[in-house]
Amino acid sequence: MVKSDERTRCLELFGADGPLIRDQIPDLFANLHARMADAQEVSGQISRGVYGQIWRGAFEELQKAFGHLQGATMFTPQGANYRVVMVNGVAIFAWRYSLGHASSADTARFATSGARLALFEQTRPELPQQFDFGIERSHLIDEDVEILNSRAANLAQVLADAKSTVVIAYASSVDGLHSLEWGLVSHIDKRGYLHWGDFHEKLNMGEGELVVVGIHEPGDFASGEVPSRVVKLRETESCDA
Repeated sequence: MVKSDERTRCLELFGADGPLIRDQIPDLFANLHARMADAQEVSGQISRGVYGQIWRGAFEELQKAFGHLQGATMFTPQGANYRVVMVNGVAIFAWRYSLGHASSADTARFATSGARLALFEQTRPELPQQFDFGIERSHLIDEDVEILNSRAANLAQVLADAKSTVVIAYASSVDGLHSLEWGLVSHIDKRGYLHWGDFHEKLNMGEGELVVVGIHEPGDFASGEVPSRVVKLRETESCDA
């Protein structure tokens, strides 16, 4: 296995479970999108308020997926009505920056609320004491173990004290999960825009966008399969003139 710089940074930021977090995020958001799109259709509402709750679902899914990991804890930014999961002292914040695929996370204002600013200003909760009971992690390779063994023992506390935050930026609507990327935040400028640090990565969703393309109909009232939404990959249309 060829180890990427991104994988190395995940190990440095999140510890032994870093590669696992990186591998799970694309499926986590793809599945969340599909469920919320289903819920929107079942609601029968013209307004898209049901799907609009995907932002809250993202925080809940991150908690369920990573809140049990070694070194994980939760905290609530001041003024927020949601909890953020922290792994190895690093906060993981989900940010839906757009409904379409035309814009970029770099062109959207991040600091639109006091709660988001509190991510970088509020003192983080005390980290739980970590005990390694010989947990087997089959996803680690020999080079990963070398990196982990060479890290400073107090790096997690250093990251927490620095209020380190990894943002998962995504653009989505009922029509599709258009973009997904994540990275370590360097700073928020005076206008409220986010700037990436030394770790920033576009997450792989396949060759195209994940979009809803149709409904599988049942045979009749008493037989046939349960109707389900068909989700597949569609190539992104070119924006070139």
